[in-house]
Amino acid sequence: MIAIDTSAWIAFFEGAPGEDVELVGRALRDSQACLAPVVLMELLSDPKLPRQVAALLEDLPLGHSHDQSLASSSGLSSNRGTSS
Repeated sequence: MIAIDTSAWIAFFEGAPGEDVELVGRALRDSQACLAPVVLMELLSDPKLPRQVAALLEDLPLGHSHDQSLASSSGLSSNRGTSS
């Protein structure tokens, strides 16, 4: 499973270009996307969120912060601007 962060979801829903958006699409196609509960809360708190998008999000599996799947988001949560 791949935990997708809030900013990647927003970029995906806005149709923004970028590798993170492509990875979100791929994770959805491959049934590998999951949400941290806090990300789901953040996204559902948008009063302008289309109903069909909310339904999609609510159908995704939830991960928990102690899950190993959330420890690495396979590049979706990039460390832009930092070096390793």
